[in-house]
Amino acid sequence: MSTACSLPPWYYKYILEVIECLSIPLNCLVSYFIWNDTNTKLTYKLCVSFMQFISFVVETDMSVFTWPWYTFPLLGGYSQSSFSKYFNISTHALILFYGFFITCEIPACLQSFYYRYEETRNLQSKKGFAKISLLLLSITYLYPFAMTYFIHDMSTPFHIKYRIMKEKFPECMELFLDASFEFYDTSTPECMHLTVYFCSIMIITFFNALYLAYATFSILNNLRGLMSRQTYRVHLNASINLFTLTLCPFVLIVFPLVFCMFIIIFDAVELQKYGNLSMIGIAAHSSVFSFVILVTKSKYRKVMQSWLPNFKQPIEKVFVRTTDNTPSALVF
Repeated sequence: MSTACSLPPWYYKYILEVIECLSIPLNCLVSYFIWNDTNTKLTYKLCVSFMQFISFVVETDMSVFTWPWYTFPLLGGYSQSSFSKYFNISTHALILFYGFFITCEIPACLQSFYYRYEETRNLQSKKGFAKISLLLLSITYLYPFAMTYFIHDMSTPFHIKYRIMKEKFPECMELFLDASFEFYDTSTPECMHLTVYFCSIMIITFFNALYLAYATFSILNNLRGLMSRQTYRVHLNASINLFTLTLCPFVLIVFPLVFCMFIIIFDAVELQKYGNLSMIGIAAHSSVFSFVILVTKSKYRKVMQSWLPNFKQPIEKVFVRTTDNTPSALVF
């Protein structure tokens, strides 16, 4: 079998299984901490929980329901998961599901930027461009539906796929023996539409998030002289922590996709294995997201330390509701 049609290494599926085994307890632990933290605002809980839920769905899809292994330079691949084969779920349907939820990560991340911007903007009387940002945020919730439409529009009849494969990649004809094999013709207008759409929404989202981050830190900088040093640092750290959380799934998703796009565009078939292994980053981004929450929040670290032997701080002192107006109660 040629390099373009290589099979996944033996350890590939085991890595995905280990990721899911770690992801479930991590996500459950983070959810427990978030919803039992009485000092955290409900809007923040909903914001982080939505982003956590979407990333967990994508991670579960890749590590349980669909073990993807792509074939380059074909824009195709097949599922290694026995789940999809047992229930006879087509790979195209799995790709539609995957495309919908992975695009949901865009509004999930962007709303975190908007939330932090709104919390900071409430510190001053100037209104800024909140309505414009809210409008752009609302539009992003339509991205997953549009992405699903474009992917569905790329579907190719079997006889056309067979002809393309026989003409361009005759050495890979045995892939058709796997019922889960699916590929798309990159020369079609539908594929170009999907590429343009994906690049457009990423550019729009990037600049929108960049503006919200810039506006947030600008407001904090302008109000720095009116705040105590402790209050300023609380709001600054809250902004940095939340932005860091949103960057984790963004980096672990975008970089592998860009790498795979590079392989397809430049016909770098020799990098196919590494392109596929980079998908592990997408499969693990929910676990990384949960881990970052546990590491960056000092109160969560204290709770986990309280579970260790010979650690005397009671857990009740960590999640107790503060009754004064100290900045420690204003982290989020």
